Amino acid sequence: MLFIGGSMNSSLKKSLTSVVVAITLLSQIASAQIEQSPESTGLTEVQVGPAPTELPEKVIEMFSPRTDVYYIKIHKIADQIISIVSSLKMFSLDNLIAKKNEAMSLLNFEYHDNPAVTAEAYERVHHFGGWVKNKKSGDCFNTRNKVLVRDNKGTITLKEDNKCSVATGEWVDAYTGSTLTDAQAEIQIDHMVPLHEAYISGAYKWTFKERCLYGNYLGYKNHLVSVSGEANNEKSSKTPEEYMPSNPNYQCEYLKDWLKIKSFWGLSLVSEEMKAILQLVEDNHCDKSTLVVTRQELEEQEAFFKENVDLCKAFEQDQHQDKAK
Repeated sequence: MLFIGGSMNSSLKKSLTSVVVAITLLSQIASAQIEQSPESTGLTEVQVGPAPTELPEKVIEMFSPRTDVYYIKIHKIADQIISIVSSLKMFSLDNLIAKKNEAMSLLNFEYHDNPAVTAEAYERVHHFGGWVKNKKSGDCFNTRNKVLVRDNKGTITLKEDNKCSVATGEWVDAYTGSTLTDAQAEIQIDHMVPLHEAYISGAYKWTFKERCLYGNYLGYKNHLVSVSGEANNEKSSKTPEEYMPSNPNYQCEYLKDWLKIKSFWGLSLVSEEMKAILQLVEDNHCDKSTLVVTRQELEEQEAFFKENVDLCKAFEQDQHQDKAK
């Protein structure tokens, strides 16, 4: 114990007293636990002590994919879903119904009872990444800006502080029929079959690089479309059962693109979605002879898919690093 005697000068006594008080306070703080009471505000159960050596693991939410589903039938053999994704592992064109230029109906559906499984719940960036830049393309535009350039009907201007980003131009929003000019404030790039819908209808089974390519896919023009932010937000992740564009002249084209993309990628449809599409085809008097896909189209999509499957390699490397942490 430290005593402060009368023989010490006043200055030294004060210094020693301060040291004793400081040590006492530090000792009390180190063992203190502050608990929030119903009356208190601003306190959140703070316990002072050694910092944890490990952070808690992230809880991964799970979901149960659909079991009773339909696929667009483009094959001869039952239970074999042919798609451009399956082409990396197996792709037998001999099993397609159509010959080279013969058309296969997009309205020919086949029921499948998929096995019950569990998968990670959808998380956009985790499962699909973001917009990427294709180093082979010879420009600095990412996918979003490539679509803006492709869909532009007027004169493109670039941002003053970023020459890799489109600022203005002229775009016709097929969903509403309106004309847009401000790429930053007015336009969003819509995935015709939304990422969430693609995920729960089959993309949960793909690798990250396959999903990321789907998110940045330029092999089929209307896979990604320039539309107004308002229309895209209204659509969100809805299927044609819940959402159709307000432009009456685009109804049949929209249905055709939806079905083609689902056939290219081997994505399933639920019963309500399938029935709604069939009814919309009748209600809009769509020409069923145009609602088809050819063997040649599938071959072209397969070739583009294989050529670009490593487009998202940088994102994939980041994912592996995150898992290793």
